[in-house]
Amino acid sequence: MARFIAGFCLLTWLMLVPLSGLKRPYGQALRGCTNLVISAMEMSSDVRIKVPPQPQGADSVILIRNAPNPTVRRPVDTGFVGYLPTVCGISLALATPIPWRRRVRSVILVALLVQVFVATRMATLVIQMFLADPNLQGEVPGLLKSPVARGLLYRLTGIDGETTLFLIVPMAIWAIVTLRVEDIKRLWPAPGAQESRANP
Repeated sequence: MARFIAGFCLLTWLMLVPLSGLKRPYGQALRGCTNLVISAMEMSSDVRIKVPPQPQGADSVILIRNAPNPTVRRPVDTGFVGYLPTVCGISLALATPIPWRRRVRSVILVALLVQVFVATRMATLVIQMFLADPNLQGEVPGLLKSPVARGLLYRLTGIDGETTLFLIVPMAIWAIVTLRVEDIKRLWPAPGAQESRANP
């Protein structure tokens, strides 16, 4: 267990500090994929995520243009929304003491499923922007305009500062995809098993 935690911390530190340059291409890829998906949707509004002219705390901004209405803007940090949970999930998968074939498969699956979570997060932000502006609400499906749906969406988009969410979700994905019963026993052995190994 101690080796697993140490490995996870080391891998996370490597990707967040010495390899922090990976955050920039990740942000470019996230913006590109988001714009590609949005362009395939039929909307009268022009929705884009791009790098702001003068970044201040966030490396991207979501823009919704619907002439003649004013452009709606919302800053978003792709590093916090996407890169951080991706690093967390990959580090957990790589640090897990399982055979390398399973480990590589786990890294791929965890990375892909975390991107599904990130895509859902980005979609939620855009939908909330539509709901928040009276000029744009016409493009939102009626189901999402109900008080329950609106409350849930506002709650989901109000957790930008809650780092724990972006760690808990990758951890849940990692646990579901990676761990088997024998892996759990290896990481968290029963007290009796620890005593028997200590006193053969």
